[in-house]
Amino acid sequence: MHVRCQTLFDIPKIPTDNQIRDMLDPAEPKLLHPVFAESIAILEGVKGGLDKFQRLGGHVLVALDGTEYFNSKKIHCHDCSTRLRGKGEKEYFHAMLGATLVAPGHDKVIPLQPEFIAPQDGGEKQDCENAAAKRWLAAHGEQYARLNPIYLGDDLFSRQPLCEAVLAVNGHFIFVCKPSSHPLIQEYITGVNLQTYEHTVKRGKQNYVHRYRWIRCATARTP
Repeated sequence: MHVRCQTLFDIPKIPTDNQIRDMLDPAEPKLLHPVFAESIAILEGVKGGLDKFQRLGGHVLVALDGTEYFNSKKIHCHDCSTRLRGKGEKEYFHAMLGATLVAPGHDKVIPLQPEFIAPQDGGEKQDCENAAAKRWLAAHGEQYARLNPIYLGDDLFSRQPLCEAVLAVNGHFIFVCKPSSHPLIQEYITGVNLQTYEHTVKRGKQNYVHRYRWIRCATARTP
């Protein structure tokens, strides 16, 4: 690599990893956002480029999920989130909400712009995945509405404000809804003959049945 950089690009000295980090750290992550949008535009420009990602009658699936990429009990900055561990010891961490174009049976995914989970100016409460998802939808939802997206998420996202935020940008959603988290919904569907899909998965010598149940809401757009 060192020889190629010298001969092809006339770079006399290759910077170390630490030097590259020092140069990139001051740069705003939003500077990279156009790259994510461009990758989608390139696929749209290729005949059939997005076909393998389309499901449920022409929709694309966008998975929303949080992830952590740093934690420490000593090192921290003003963008750190915090939590208490053990005997009240404070832990600092960085997290982000990832949005990814996915498709069942497809071994490739396409990352979209991330939304960082960090203390917000003027915010009294600590930032969270749900709030980050609302910001992501406000910033990018209309941009990707042309793809007819269905947003996927775990039980953290199945709350009315976020569902309304998805609908506001002409999206659809399939969010996990645990009975323990939504007792009112569980009471509402008691005795209702729900639409059900079962899928058997074999792991080793045992078979496991994954059972999915859902109900369509007349007041919301559903795929």
